[in-house]
Amino acid sequence: MNRSSILLLTLALAAGSGCKTIPAPDATAPGALAHMKEVNAPADPIRSNMLTYIQTVAHSKDTAEMEQRRTVLINSVASALRKIRTIQPYKGDDRYRAATEDLLDKMYAILTEDYGRLVDLKKISEQSYDAMEAYMEARKQANNKLQEARDETAQVEELFAKDYNIRLVENTDELGKKLEKASAAMGHQSKVFLLYFKAYKQEERLIEALDKNDISGIEQNKDALQDFAQEGLEKLASVSPLDGDDSLIQASRQLLEFYKAEANKSELFLDLALKKDRLDRAKQSIDSMDPARRTKDQIDSFNKLVNEYNALAQRSNALNSELNNNRKVLIDRWNRTSDLFLSRHVPK
Repeated sequence: MNRSSILLLTLALAAGSGCKTIPAPDATAPGALAHMKEVNAPADPIRSNMLTYIQTVAHSKDTAEMEQRRTVLINSVASALRKIRTIQPYKGDDRYRAATEDLLDKMYAILTEDYGRLVDLKKISEQSYDAMEAYMEARKQANNKLQEARDETAQVEELFAKDYNIRLVENTDELGKKLEKASAAMGHQSKVFLLYFKAYKQEERLIEALDKNDISGIEQNKDALQDFAQEGLEKLASVSPLDGDDSLIQASRQLLEFYKAEANKSELFLDLALKKDRLDRAKQSIDSMDPARRTKDQIDSFNKLVNEYNALAQRSNALNSELNNNRKVLIDRWNRTSDLFLSRHVPK
C-alpha cells in the first residue's frame, strides 16, 4: 500500500492505534487493504484544503480570507470524522478506523482551539519581539502536537499492515510534495524573519528615545541595537539556504548590517542630544539674567553653543535622511524578497 502523508509537518494523517489483536482466521491482505482505503477515503479532501490554507497564509494579506480557508479546512476534518465513524471494523479489528478517528479528533481540536488562539496572538505579534516570539512558539507547539499525534498513529499503522501482510511503501504524491515544500518554505521564512525582527523592534525603541531627546534612552537603546544586530548576524551565519535559495538570508543580513551601522552612527545623535541639553541649560541661565548685566564672554559663550548645536543638527539631519532612505530601501527589498521567495516555494 502506498503510504503518503495527508498533511506534512503541520498536519499528517496516518492510522492505527490501540492494542495489538490477532487477525481473524478468514482475514486477508486484500480485505484489510480495502478497509484501509475505505478509512482513508473520507480524509482525502483534507490534504487539498490544507494546501489551499497554506497557500492563502503565504500569499494573502487578508486575515478574513485566511480565516475562511481555516474554516473550510476544519469543516473538511469534521466531515471526514462523521464518515469514518460509520465505517465498520475489519473482521472485528477496529484499530485502523478508531485510530484514524482519534487522530482526526485531535486535528479538529488543534485547528479550532490552538489555531484559534494563534489568530489572536498574530494580531498583537508585531507589537514587540517578545509578542512575535510568543506567536511563533505557539504556532510551533501547535504543529508539534499534530506531529506527535501523527507519530503515535504511524507506529500502529505499521503494526496493522504487518499483521495483515500489507507492505507499506513510502510515497509522496504531487499534492504531498507541494505540502512538504510549502511547509519547509514557511518554516525557513519564519526562522530568518525572527532573526532580524528583534533588531527591527529595538530600532523602534531607539527612534522613540531620539524623538524624546532622552539621553540615557538613546545611549542604552543604540548599544542594545548594536548587540541585537550582531547577535542576529551570528545566528544567521548558521542558517542554511532552502534548496539553494539564500535570498531571504541575504536580505536579512543586509538589514542587520544596516542596524549595526546605524547603532554606531547614532553616536552623532547622542552628541546632539547632549549639546541640546547643554544649550537649554545655558539659555535658561542667560534668560534669567538682566540683559544689562550679561557680559560679552557670557554672550559669546552662548552664541558658540548655538553655532555648535546648529552644526551638529545639520550633520544629524543629513545622517537621519540617509538612514531613512537606506532603511526604506532595505525593508522594501526584504518584503519583495519574501514575496518572491514564497511565490517560488509555495506554488499557488
